[in-house]
Amino acid sequence: MPETKNSLNILIIGGVTFVVLIIISFLIFNYYFSIYEVTFGKVPGKVKIGDSVTISLTPINGAGTIVPFRTSPFEIKFIEGESIIKVVDDKSAEGEFVFKTTSPGITKLLVTPKHALKPTIFEIIVEIQ
Repeated sequence: MPETKNSLNILIIGGVTFVVLIIISFLIFNYYFSIYEVTFGKVPGKVKIGDSVTISLTPINGAGTIVPFRTSPFEIKFIEGESIIKVVDDKSAEGEFVFKTTSPGITKLLVTPKHALKPTIFEIIVEIQ
């Protein structure tokens, strides 16, 4: 009888430990590795001719911190002023887009992140030096 009671206790402790580990793994995955929202880096509203502008996205998790090991891809479309900029580095699949201004005017960009509900429009005024 004592061996049966001992092995039953071991099974109960092992089962409870397994369930607790599953719950902890689920919570860690959903709060730390899932993207809840994305934030844009600071994009200037006015720049001079020849300046570089970087549009970058940062994925945020349920805990409000940067999501480790994940990127936030986005699509970018030019609404207006595509002719006054030159694309320097298009890593929009990794969450970053860099361009350089070439002439004065206004450029409007529509940025649609994969992990966001609504797109964002950036209007950048390019001024003469």
